[in-house]
Amino acid sequence: SRLNLVLMKIFKQSLSSCNDEELMRLIQKKDTAAFEEIYKRYSKIILHYLYKMLGGSEDQAQDFLHDVFLKIIENPYLFDQTRKFKTWIFQIAHNKCKNEYRRRDVRNQAKTKFELAEIYSQNSTNLDTNFDYKQIYEFINIELSKYKEEHFDTFILRYQHGMSIKEIALIFDCPEGTVKSRLFYVTQTVVKKMKELYKI
Repeated sequence: SRLNLVLMKIFKQSLSSCNDEELMRLIQKKDTAAFEEIYKRYSKIILHYLYKMLGGSEDQAQDFLHDVFLKIIENPYLFDQTRKFKTWIFQIAHNKCKNEYRRRDVRNQAKTKFELAEIYSQNSTNLDTNFDYKQIYEFINIELSKYKEEHFDTFILRYQHGMSIKEIALIFDCPEGTVKSRLFYVTQTVVKKMKELYKI
C-alpha cells in the first residue's frame, strides 16, 4: 500500500543518517535493512582494496568480499562498539589477504595506481610537468612489488584509501610508530630511486 511505501522510504532515510557504528548496533539486532545500508557504503571500497591486494584477480576479490560481509552477518557481535567500523572491516579484509599470502605468493602480481603527488606530499621535490606519469606509475608499481606484504599493504591503506596512521595501526594491531616507520622506509626508498632514474 501507499502507507507502506511511505514508511519504508522514511525508514531508509533514517538509516542513511545513521553512522556506521549505529548501523552495526542494528545489525546485531538482526536488522537486514541496516546490513543493506552498510553493504552499500563499503562493498565497492572493500572490493577495490581486495582487487589490488590480490594481484588484480576480480573473481577472487568478489569471493573474498562475500566472505567479509558473511562474517558481519554471521558474527555481528564480534564488532567492538568502542572501535570504528571502518577499521574493523578493513582488518577483516586485511586478514583474509594475509592468509592468502601464506597460501600462495600473489604479492608480486599486485599493482596499484594512486596519485603521485601523495608520495611527494612529505618530500620537497619538484616534478617536471612534461614527465611521462604513466611510466612513473609503472615504475612505482614494480618497486612496490619488491616489498614485504605488511609494507605494501600499509602503503596502499595510507595513500590509496586515505587511512590515518592510527586507523592503520588498529587494522594491523601494531604500534603507530611501526606504521610510520614502514611508510617512511617505503616512500624514502622509492623516491630516492625515482630521483636517480628520472634525474629529479
